[in-house]
Amino acid sequence: MASRIAPAPGCRVVKTPFCGVEHGRERGPGTSGCRSGARAGRIATGLTLQGDVGLNSISLKLDGKPLKTLLAGDYTFCVSDRSATQNFHLKGPGLNKSTGARQVGRLSFTTKLAKGTYQYFSDAKSSLKGSFTVS
Repeated sequence: MASRIAPAPGCRVVKTPFCGVEHGRERGPGTSGCRSGARAGRIATGLTLQGDVGLNSISLKLDGKPLKTLLAGDYTFCVSDRSATQNFHLKGPGLNKSTGARQVGRLSFTTKLAKGTYQYFSDAKSSLKGSFTVS
């Protein structure tokens, strides 16, 4: 059973057009989510990854670019769940977290990613899926 994503310490669930991560790197209204402030394409630990799920789409990005590989370590996920029928589910070595299917809004969590392959998907629609590798 997946654990429900709860706000990380110092973060809060926000139902506004910006990410609620209180790390000093918030983006303003009308933008697509939070950012880590790191250089585009940089693969390192301690960054913020942007997850997004809508009625017909799901994605996980780093600085606006699709995520393919990361180094093992701690990461903050900023998830924008825009659909009352889909959810964002992240599963991999020692990790199984998801948003609620009826939960709409933006939330964040911090977790340690171990080496392996991770999948993100919607439990309600099997065609909404993606994956990345941690080395």
